[in-house]
Amino acid sequence: MNIQNLIERQIQEDWKSKSKILKEKIKESYERLNATLAKQKGDTEDRGHGFGEFANDVLDSEVILNIMSRKKGKGLPPDRAEGIIRAKNILEKYLDNNFASIPKPTMLEYSWSSEVSFLSAIEDYYMPFSEIFLALRIADFEKNASYVKFPEVYKKEKLSWGKIMKQEWEMVPVFVAWEIHCLLKPSEMLSPLTTIASKIFPVKLVMIENELPIPDISLDEEEYIASMLPTDLALLVPGLQKIHYFQAPAELENRLFGDKIKQILSGMGTALIRVYTGNLQENQENYAYRAALCRYLPWFEYNPHRDFSFTACISLDGNSHIDDIWGKDVLGEGQFSEERVITFADFVCQQGFASRHFSEPSAQERKRPMDMAEYLELETWNRQHYYPVVKDLSSKPKIPSKILVALSAERAKIWKTLQNWAGIDKPLWDQKVEELKSSFKVEKDKALSEQEKRLTTEKERESKEILSKAFQNLVVNLLTDDVEKRVQLLTSGLSVGEVSIPPVPTQTSTNGNGHSATAIQEKVETKTTEAWVESKLCTACDECVTINRSIFAYNQDKQAYIKNPKGGPFKDIVKAAEKCSAGIIHPGKPLDPNEKDLEKLTKRAEKYN
Repeated sequence: MNIQNLIERQIQEDWKSKSKILKEKIKESYERLNATLAKQKGDTEDRGHGFGEFANDVLDSEVILNIMSRKKGKGLPPDRAEGIIRAKNILEKYLDNNFASIPKPTMLEYSWSSEVSFLSAIEDYYMPFSEIFLALRIADFEKNASYVKFPEVYKKEKLSWGKIMKQEWEMVPVFVAWEIHCLLKPSEMLSPLTTIASKIFPVKLVMIENELPIPDISLDEEEYIASMLPTDLALLVPGLQKIHYFQAPAELENRLFGDKIKQILSGMGTALIRVYTGNLQENQENYAYRAALCRYLPWFEYNPHRDFSFTACISLDGNSHIDDIWGKDVLGEGQFSEERVITFADFVCQQGFASRHFSEPSAQERKRPMDMAEYLELETWNRQHYYPVVKDLSSKPKIPSKILVALSAERAKIWKTLQNWAGIDKPLWDQKVEELKSSFKVEKDKALSEQEKRLTTEKERESKEILSKAFQNLVVNLLTDDVEKRVQLLTSGLSVGEVSIPPVPTQTSTNGNGHSATAIQEKVETKTTEAWVESKLCTACDECVTINRSIFAYNQDKQAYIKNPKGGPFKDIVKAAEKCSAGIIHPGKPLDPNEKDLEKLTKRAEKYN
């Protein structure tokens, strides 16, 4: 099976399902329009306007229209009746001879040079559907009573191309135009493709290539490299934004290839399929497959209907070694087989028909041989030290011409662009990401340094405050055991040698998490029986909270206070007072008169009150 047979089979299968839907639609619409006319005829007779012999279904449509148009305010409006009859006649024409008048799927051989006649053939092919869809719409309007909304449709002979809707185009057979063409200058196809893209017809163009477009060796290399390198279709067609483009080597046994062809032929809109069959020589297998490996015609699809995102419209599915510049193929058999990189120049050399572009290796002054793939990766200034080498199927080295080197470099550049589009390889984007990462790292390091400095300063300040409070507490406890004197020392300030202890602020605490000097004084003066703590003198030794966390707790300044005097037995408060290294816990009087050993506990608590 060749590519033409594959496409013809696919469009016939596609038409089977489409034609069934279209034929049922035509038949149903015809019957509906007939019923509408019959009902109007019956309504007219029921009003007492008998037609004599016409009552026996002899009355034709023209007579009905004439009679209805003369009865103002009764029956169908003239425009509506005329539109219904016209639509009925259209559908009747295509119903005859089992729908023989409906166009069938067509394959037409074409040429880019005959663009005008080609477009004319497309319009002629789709012309019948402009009147078929008009008739189907009128039938739908009658079913939905929509004449008032669309009266202008009833006056038309056919629909204009721009008025045909997507669901209507989905019922038309495929028109395939194909050509066998050696693509020397893809840029020459831009003009006809632009014209075709401006049309709305779901035409499918198929371009079959069976040979490589390699210029003659006699051309001036510098001139060719500078101005004659062709632009690839894969880079041109996506710019038109309307054509569904697919290119691949013609691997007819490849399931993915067949599925892609089927999907495109049954899809909406204009499509261009470019396949490469090659001119197979003896003992040359997998020729089309290697055409993809050398990136001459890699698998590539641009589907403008897939998504709004350009990258999402691009697909490179079907390519092997998709992350690399060149593909690799296994050459040879058994112990003599090897996996070898296939550049475009390697591919041409293995085909064997461009022998004039290759020469035998000879002594190159001050130069060393290098595989073509590695040679192309070198910077231009560094290539002067090497010369490129490719290998034929027998692994014999050859030196390619400058034109083949230039074409290989072009194929690599185009492939990198396709990788970029598909989101596989984005060197510029990756560079930008690295720059952003570096910028973010600098900002992050700076922020962390500032945060570390701030935390260190805050920690040093807190450490000084804790040491100051601990020293203050220690000095006061060494000077006196009398609570009243302690309060007096704290409120008036203390100076011991070179150490100056500031007075404790006299403002009353409002947060409930500690006791100011005033509060202490009040506790002493009122001789309260409730347990209390001189919080300002606390050294945060953790003794009290370890004994009972329900009674004792720390405030926001890491100073102990009585959280709940009823949170535990009086025994725990006395024990905490005895354990407190600062001696600032005052048990007061027991709250539970029934607590065990209360007399002993009260006696133990006296010296701390």
